Amino acid sequence: MLRYSAPRRAFTLVELLVVIAIIGILVALLLPAVQAAREAARRVDCMNRIKQIGLATIMYTDAKKVFPPAVIINQDRLHPTDPTYKAYWSYLIGVLPYMEQQALIDGIDLKVYWQEEPNVTFLYNHQVPFLRCPSQVETEVTFTDIPSKGGTTELSSLRSHYMAIHGAKYRCNPFPADGPILYSYSMDLGSCASGGMATNGVITLKFTSGVYDTPHVTHKSITDGASHTAMIGEISWLVGPQRIWSVGTATQQGAGHDDPTSYTYVSKNVMSPLNFAYRAPTDVHPNACTPCENNDLSFGSMHPGGTHFAFCDGSVQFISENITIEILRALASRKSGDSVQDAL
Repeated sequence: MLRYSAPRRAFTLVELLVVIAIIGILVALLLPAVQAAREAARRVDCMNRIKQIGLATIMYTDAKKVFPPAVIINQDRLHPTDPTYKAYWSYLIGVLPYMEQQALIDGIDLKVYWQEEPNVTFLYNHQVPFLRCPSQVETEVTFTDIPSKGGTTELSSLRSHYMAIHGAKYRCNPFPADGPILYSYSMDLGSCASGGMATNGVITLKFTSGVYDTPHVTHKSITDGASHTAMIGEISWLVGPQRIWSVGTATQQGAGHDDPTSYTYVSKNVMSPLNFAYRAPTDVHPNACTPCENNDLSFGSMHPGGTHFAFCDGSVQFISENITIEILRALASRKSGDSVQDAL
């Protein structure tokens, strides 16, 4: 006996399109959640990285009895014809040995300018991922040549995103300005071509009348309280070209030539709001300073909502991008006298 079976009915084109549309909607709904989870993991990783640097800075301070200077000046380097010829390194050179990175420092000849051998080969061949925010792209536009050669740039992964804080700065003027100065600061330059250097923070440097004076900032110098004073902040947003992590200043000379506090690359003033002042074309992100001075570039990050700062008590705070510049300056100064507890 023959049995008749109806042919199987296939999907119509309309049904197939409906299924694809449903899958697309589900993916669209899930993708932001996945991206948010990944960013949350990157933010935690970033917080841990800046915390390690902050703790190492405190260990340095406990050992040396003073906070590290923003620019470490090697006074031992003597040039055959110019006794002021020296090597200027970033604060990280002093801090990294307290992060179990002594081998990295041992590979650098601190008596030799950073763009001379053997340093140039060693530095450009040793990656430093622990100094970078994982939310930023792997390579960024970086100055990789000495200033006299025109500021050559290339994509590099050797920039540090965790920069020391010179202090709070109200405006670019080394002399008393008209109007009230809400947050006191001092600068040791005769001009503001680079932004100068505020000296009311905990990691800074003075240069007066051709004499280098490393401020002896101790824990007792922090009259605002260690938990209310930031010493290191995150600059991982699209701020524009900077130099590699080891460069305190680009100059290689001292008194009578370029001032070592002229252009600082791993330390900044706090003068503008977060994610505001940058070295980039004005049509990308127009703001009040076009362009902004190198030492006044804003702290900021690629994290939604805020930026990490390491404080003098070893803690790390995620500061909201909506924080006012007045409170941000108060956090940057060790002796502003302002209360910021309610803002954290």
